[in-house]
Amino acid sequence: MLTLLDAPDHVLACRLTGEISGEDARAVRDEIAAKLNRHERLGFYVEVEGLGGYTPEALLDHLGERITRPKHVHRFDRAAIVTPWAYLTKAAKRQRPPASGPVVVAFDRADRDEAMRWVAGEEPDAPPPSSTATSEERVTFSRRELLDAARTVFSKEGYAEASLADIARRARLRSQTLYSYFSGGKRELLLLTAEDVYDEVIRLAEQTLADPRLRDEAVGPQPFRVRFFVLVVALAFYTWHNRDVLRFLSREGHALGLDADPEIARTFEREQHDLVGVLIPHVEAAVASGELTAAPAAEVAAFLLDKASERLGRLFAAGQGMARENVPREAEALAAALYESVRR
Repeated sequence: MLTLLDAPDHVLACRLTGEISGEDARAVRDEIAAKLNRHERLGFYVEVEGLGGYTPEALLDHLGERITRPKHVHRFDRAAIVTPWAYLTKAAKRQRPPASGPVVVAFDRADRDEAMRWVAGEEPDAPPPSSTATSEERVTFSRRELLDAARTVFSKEGYAEASLADIARRARLRSQTLYSYFSGGKRELLLLTAEDVYDEVIRLAEQTLADPRLRDEAVGPQPFRVRFFVLVVALAFYTWHNRDVLRFLSREGHALGLDADPEIARTFEREQHDLVGVLIPHVEAAVASGELTAAPAAEVAAFLLDKASERLGRLFAAGQGMARENVPREAEALAAALYESVRR
């Protein structure tokens, strides 16, 4: 459901809960048209309860497809996405140089007033890459832009065809800037892209399993079955939205022998250990309650995550045209099969 919210007249503000119906989309399109008749430029503000595997930019793209017309996109200056999912807010609370669309900034739910002021133009732009930013802020911003650009270029072109000049151009930075930050060239960018993906999945698992909606104070935590189902659905959406880069990493990483490099292998082992560690306490609680078969929790958690990752990767590699609305059904079927394989 998409509900319109009170906001300054030059801001379109709404709250997103669940799917967007045709009626919702039409109501918001009508509101956009009315506002554009009164104002040359608009700001966009949206509150969401959960992003379902979307990055803030992907969520904006999805909303844009449903509620606005392509010819109007360039008339939005700023877009503020307010979400309780801090792992996304931490990663995305930065500006992107505008191309054909708005600058996107994600805000924590506690900062919704700041988000509204920013999107209305009452707050200045975030520091990077303004002239008032500190040297450290500019470096952090530029590195992030280059990593994001590398991720896109690698996914579209492949490792062999991707050039450092293409990556720098997409990030709207000079090639010399790329070399100054990543002296290891394409290989370093490839490794950092893989680490980025691992970090995103770990944060997604942490935030999903810590979601307060999985705890009813009157009866205590939900059973492991519910928690695991919610986690697999979240991982499925992440895999669906990021299938291009995941497919690229699976194909190119093996071809380039990344898994044969001892130092790189140790790095990925640490990342996998951290991911498994997120699930272990939940498995331990389920074993203690008798819900799951008595077995070493680390082995059970590793088995579940390995199989979920493997099968989701195969599913979306084969089904590139799968509609988003079919993702929960496929994820729940997978979660049910894996859960049955480890329960008492």
